[in-house]
Amino acid sequence: MSKHSWRSWAKLASLSAADAWRARARTLEAMAELVVARMIVAWVPLPRWPGRFALPGSANEAQMREAARLAAHVRRGAGRLPFESKCLPQALALSRMARRRAVPHSLVIAARPLGARSGMDDLHAWIEVGGRIVLGEIPGPWIRVLALPEEKPGLVTTAGLRDK
Repeated sequence: MSKHSWRSWAKLASLSAADAWRARARTLEAMAELVVARMIVAWVPLPRWPGRFALPGSANEAQMREAARLAAHVRRGAGRLPFESKCLPQALALSRMARRRAVPHSLVIAARPLGARSGMDDLHAWIEVGGRIVLGEIPGPWIRVLALPEEKPGLVTTAGLRDK
């Protein structure tokens, strides 16, 4: 048994039976959303995405905790699928799950500036809740190409704060 699955098992064992089944159900929901997200990326044109992802508003502390829990289920589900789930399908899956629970969040798609490109991880997607990245944090600088709900594109530092 790997170290990761041992920790997951130990955490589930510490929960009540009902809580453990709820956790499994959320991971299963995340896995289903990851499959749907792959289909969306493949077949739904980007201009049709606004209004389907992200939820405007400011999140309170309870919603931020819920978003962090959902992000953990998306990461866990991605690791259990027989195919690779990159950042964009993970972000779309979390966005759909958060919208269902009325958690305000932003979906951000970004590119590295020309001088910082290496050929790997030059494009990236993440989810922000309350100004904090809850899924997909990778050091950068990043240039926001698309942020839903819509906002102006711009350079983002490694801390995720917009440069003026």
